[in-house]
Amino acid sequence: MLTRFLLTLKQHRFETIAITVLCVGLAVAGVIEALRLYALNTPVACLGNGGYGGYMSGPVMTIGNPQTGIDPCDLARQARYGLTGSIDFSLVGMLFLFAPFIAGITFGAPLVARELEQGTAPLSWSLAGSRRRWLLFRMLAMGGLLVVLLGAMAIASDVFFGTYSPTVDIHTSFENYLYRGVFDIFWGLAAFLGTVALGTIFGRTLPAVFIAVVICFFARVGWEPLMHREVLAPTGQVLVDLKTFDPQNGYFYDPANLVFSFRDVQGGKIITQEEAQAWYSAHQPTFDANGNMIGGPPDFANQPMQVPYGLPGSKYWPVVALESGILLVGSLFCGAVALFWVDRRRPY
Repeated sequence: MLTRFLLTLKQHRFETIAITVLCVGLAVAGVIEALRLYALNTPVACLGNGGYGGYMSGPVMTIGNPQTGIDPCDLARQARYGLTGSIDFSLVGMLFLFAPFIAGITFGAPLVARELEQGTAPLSWSLAGSRRRWLLFRMLAMGGLLVVLLGAMAIASDVFFGTYSPTVDIHTSFENYLYRGVFDIFWGLAAFLGTVALGTIFGRTLPAVFIAVVICFFARVGWEPLMHREVLAPTGQVLVDLKTFDPQNGYFYDPANLVFSFRDVQGGKIITQEEAQAWYSAHQPTFDANGNMIGGPPDFANQPMQVPYGLPGSKYWPVVALESGILLVGSLFCGAVALFWVDRRRPY
């Protein structure tokens, strides 16, 4: 078995070396950029609530120097903005988004299609004795290496994105949660097995790559709104304490929470938008022909208020487990399609 694994890696040595360099290099670059940001030692009080990349979402410390008139927090935030806005830092963050798909498609496209294109498939199948066993060993070899490489990248991406909000535990926060951590592994695995299935069906490498890129693009773009609206929203909750929430002060953004929408609440209960509009219509003041208000001003003591509705950061792991499970099931389905179809293909 080990010999077959090593032979598969040798046959695809270009893809193996290229993706290994990409994943390991990106992991190292992510850790280096995180250490650079950490080395700035930006005071937590200067970051406000959450401190996303230096973004101010709450009260911040302002200490002016009476002699120079310079606020130390302004200098600290400018240094942080300068690093997080740099080309290299932004490039690393962008690669963490695309690398799992690049790795998965690169490993998956030639796994079957290249053998068919080069005409070596009949020989390989005859030596293996079973087409399905032949393909299964190849998928396990390349897929196992892919999981290891993406696992290293997943750890680095958690470290990288964790430096954005140093006051928030990265594993109890939904901030950038689809771009980091274990999702890197499952996105890459889905792209890998999906592309293997396409290569088995079409028997050509380039068509498999092209179609895989298109499918991955639409799947990634549509994943977040579809999951939030159809799957996660029914399990959401109001993200503030209605007993202590003051609508006059508004809601300060909390990067740990996953906000789906804002809901109208009245008397401690969620009401529909139509009910809120009906309440405001009924409490509109009336005026005479001269523009004078008739009677006293309306009583707005029990007016509806909008509060954030979603999931708190404490639900991070259950959500990650659910979404990762969906990706895993889809990946296994694509792998099953490839194993089923390889027996039906003609060897050309």
